[in-house]
Amino acid sequence: MSEILNLLHNSRKPQAKINLINNTYLVKNYNVFRIECISDKNIDEVSKPFKLLINKWYKSVNGFSFGIFDDKFKFENVGSIDRQSTFYLSDKQLPLVVRQTNKNDKITLKSGGHQSAKRIFINKKILSIFRKRAQTLLTSDGKVLSIIGYSESTILNYSDKRYTLVVKGINLKGEEHE
Repeated sequence: MSEILNLLHNSRKPQAKINLINNTYLVKNYNVFRIECISDKNIDEVSKPFKLLINKWYKSVNGFSFGIFDDKFKFENVGSIDRQSTFYLSDKQLPLVVRQTNKNDKITLKSGGHQSAKRIFINKKILSIFRKRAQTLLTSDGKVLSIIGYSESTILNYSDKRYTLVVKGINLKGEEHE
């Protein structure tokens, strides 16, 4: 019991979990805590990479919708868009691939520097449950285009075909638990 109270009162540890019994955990996420059953099976479902088809909507494991669209796609009746980014890609960078995010995945910043997925999650105070299920969009040669729903790389190559990453329905801060 004292371990639980110490965790809940420890402001230096904003996110943590304690195994109570049989995969049932007390999970602390910033100023919210809950008890949940956590199975590795749920995380394994995220880890299966897949090829992303152009002009098709996908549902992320975190519940929002996303897709990559070319200039021919008409954005009529799409609804509200939460994030939108443009990438200029050559045919040799296709097909695009989506896989589970690695905390060391790095997006390219406008300044030319890089930022890791881990740092993006910390800066945005993303709950650990969403971090574990986050997905990364990559070119066929492994270049990170986006930590989908969180941040996108800045790629300044205007000579190739233009594609737009669209994300809608984002609720990543865990408001439903507060």
